[in-house]
Amino acid sequence: MGKSLRHFFYFFLVLASLSIGLLIFTEAKSDDAKTTTNKLVFPDEYEGLLNSLLSAIGGFGGGGVLLLFLIRRLVNSYDANFAKFQTMADVNEAKQSVRNTKIMNSIEGVHTTVNNIKLEITRLQANSVDKETITRALTKVTMLETDMEQVQDEIKQVASLLMQGKS
Repeated sequence: MGKSLRHFFYFFLVLASLSIGLLIFTEAKSDDAKTTTNKLVFPDEYEGLLNSLLSAIGGFGGGGVLLLFLIRRLVNSYDANFAKFQTMADVNEAKQSVRNTKIMNSIEGVHTTVNNIKLEITRLQANSVDKETITRALTKVTMLETDMEQVQDEIKQVASLLMQGKS
């Protein structure tokens, strides 16, 4: 970018020196024309064209300097903003790296816990045969207790009927 700015500077420097040289040349011609009786007079169209050309060159030269100044400011602000964004991106990348590390550690912890749970489920399945037998036995005992309570209730009813019949 600096190389192209230098080229712009040289281009406008050459344009400015050419315009100054042309002005000096026309002044020298006008001085020569005043001293001699054969005065070279341009027609009005050429004089207007020459003045327009000189003012355009001068305008381009001044505009070029302004353009160079503005481009330079733009490049400097771009560099400053890019540096800010780069540092901000580096900081965010470091934060994201820390977050990723924490997430990976959490995933490993969950994986370990899941493996432990699988081991416990396997142990419970190995012991479930005994538990199923115990559960069946408890169910049978509960059913027998319920049947015995029903039999006791029926005996009480029969005994109360018998007691009522004797009285």
